[in-house]
Amino acid sequence: MPSYKDGKFLQTLKASAWLSDGIMVVRAKDNVFLDLEDAKEITALFAELTDTPVPLMVDFHTLRGQTGDCRKYFSRDEEHSRLVTATALMIDSPVSRALSFFFVTVARPIRPTQFFTDEAKAINWLNQYRVSLALQR
Repeated sequence: MPSYKDGKFLQTLKASAWLSDGIMVVRAKDNVFLDLEDAKEITALFAELTDTPVPLMVDFHTLRGQTGDCRKYFSRDEEHSRLVTATALMIDSPVSRALSFFFVTVARPIRPTQFFTDEAKAINWLNQYRVSLALQR
């Protein structure tokens, strides 16, 4: 039976993750650079929070960058993708816009992915990718 742990907050050294109304939220810590191991640690947080695929909102406003292996893992790896139905990338600066644009156009994620400057619009877009718990049973 699928389970969600809304309200539980988990962290790695470089990011935090939590579920909010069935949407996974990930926020990078200030001025960090993510590599493949960081990506795997963040995905492990997802697995602790849900065993059902959920929409993902990524807040990397203060992210300094990420390695190519990290981008590839987040965009195309089955271990990560099995927990995510769609990804909204929150941007607010030229750096976060460039990272998000590069992620969407070059890494070509296997799940629907868009970037947003408005959190309400991102949540509205993600809501169409919620998987009903009733359908999972």
